[in-house]
Amino acid sequence: MFYEQYKLFNNLPNLTSYYEFLYKCYNPKIIVSFTSYYKRLKTINKVIDSILKGNLVPNEIVLTLFYKDIKFIPKNILNYLNKNKIKIIIVNIDIKSHKKYFYSM
Repeated sequence: MFYEQYKLFNNLPNLTSYYEFLYKCYNPKIIVSFTSYYKRLKTINKVIDSILKGNLVPNEIVLTLFYKDIKFIPKNILNYLNKNKIKIIIVNIDIKSHKKYFYSM
């Protein structure tokens, strides 16, 4: 089976990377999970825009925040929420950078 897919990959010149090839063949669920804190929330829209403009758009974008940072969420982030572009997880325990994967599992 892999040989047929490899042949398919070699015969499709419009695929620019092996990851695009895998995406086309297997159609995996792609989740981008990240975290931030109050000082960086004002520029978080640049991160989300960059993710959405990528070659492989994820099925889900998850932003995990500590509950004390909620009051610093900019209004432009609410637009992404209203359009179901991102999901925000609010947590009670701040485990710093580990929030991005621990609460997404």
